[in-house]
Amino acid sequence: MYISNKKRFLYIITAIVLLFWLLGFVAGIFLGDNNVIDFLISLSILIWISTSLFSLYKMFESSFLGIKGEATISTYLEALYRDGVRHLDNIDFKLNRGDIDHVVVSPSGVWTVETKNTKNIFLTDKNLFDKEENQFLKSCLKQAYAEACSVRDFLSKNGYGDVPVHPILVFANTYAKVDLKYAPIQGVYVVGRQGLKNVIVDNPTKILSEDKIKRLIELIGKHQSDL
Repeated sequence: MYISNKKRFLYIITAIVLLFWLLGFVAGIFLGDNNVIDFLISLSILIWISTSLFSLYKMFESSFLGIKGEATISTYLEALYRDGVRHLDNIDFKLNRGDIDHVVVSPSGVWTVETKNTKNIFLTDKNLFDKEENQFLKSCLKQAYAEACSVRDFLSKNGYGDVPVHPILVFANTYAKVDLKYAPIQGVYVVGRQGLKNVIVDNPTKILSEDKIKRLIELIGKHQSDL
């Protein structure tokens, strides 16, 4: 079950307030009123340092998970090369929107792939728009759809306006549970990593030749970031 960052923050603040109240009460009993303020000040500094270190750790953990997830999906996409699929990682059109994790060019068209390595995600057709899941999913869908629009605009400006561009949101983590029909949700395909082949390769539409795939890869590859 996904818990939003806002809820996590409120839980943490509530826990800290209750902890201060409890420790202040205990300190008043054992130390006397004169030492309670000094005790709480020292405790505040200790908690601030601990919280800062924990936040730093979570930031690095999040970055590591993101990089690991993108590497996992890149490997999965490489396995589809025998099916005529080609892909590029880290595409940046310098539009101040961040880079696109993966752009796939296949006989069925062009696909943008936004990768999430979230552990605690459980998506089914029944709980898809539950309140807690919905907030996170809506943000991801919006991001994935915007990336497809960026590629679509880029191709249109370069004479490939007839090429369809489809967005995919993929959850790379082994523990992520995605059990959805292979149909777009608000214009975006939402899959686990095993579902990439079903959406990209098993798509019955075949509109791009091998030569056109090569030309599109060369064109989009000019905007591949080194990061």
